[in-house]
Amino acid sequence: MNYQESISRLEEASVFGIKPGLERMQKILAVLGNPEKACKMIHITGTNGKGSVAAMITSVLENTNLKVGRFTSPHLIDYTERIYLGGKDISREDFAKAATVVFKAHDELVAAGEEALTEFELLTAIAFWYFRENKADYAVMEVGMGGRFDATNVVMPVVSVITNVAMDHMQYLGNTLQEIARNRHKKQMGAGPGRSGETERHAERTGKEHALCSLYRCPSGSQCGGGSDGTYHSHERRRSD
Repeated sequence: MNYQESISRLEEASVFGIKPGLERMQKILAVLGNPEKACKMIHITGTNGKGSVAAMITSVLENTNLKVGRFTSPHLIDYTERIYLGGKDISREDFAKAATVVFKAHDELVAAGEEALTEFELLTAIAFWYFRENKADYAVMEVGMGGRFDATNVVMPVVSVITNVAMDHMQYLGNTLQEIARNRHKKQMGAGPGRSGETERHAERTGKEHALCSLYRCPSGSQCGGGSDGTYHSHERRRSD
């Protein structure tokens, strides 16, 4: 499969739209040997600012001489923009190679009667496989829609980041900030801590109640540069009111 063929297959899968659930991802990753477990994961969710936070975290880790992967969406021009590793986007050749492996696993599952994956699920699997094959130390994973059934939510991150919560994807995440916060925070997190930049108090409270990890937020106006354990906390933005 060359690059254009892989893109055609992905675009064909886009007709399935958004299909909440993790079973499809879990099954294809099992066939691929669970590449999502091969490196340390940092998981980023929220309504706004995910891409900027992902870029900043990537930069910080790279400055410690770590090999860092990053998965973001959507792309502006080329699908290769979504998958980054070691200072550059994935090449078209490597994208096609990873896509060939993932589509082979996908087609075997479908032939056995399993449900077809969506475009985003396939892209997520391609990123996981590529990061493992190229021995990434860390992968910074940005959610798609977000919420407990997002395709990226199969990871067990060392740190989870919630940038903020606003009204979006309401048909899937809920009709109030509290419901959306509940979906965005109730994630399959590992033992690692969570970091939040949320400024809406009721949304933050909901998030703390439903997060499956410890959720931290720096006090207003603090100049926090990191915890005694070496972790970095997200800063609260000062509100004009």
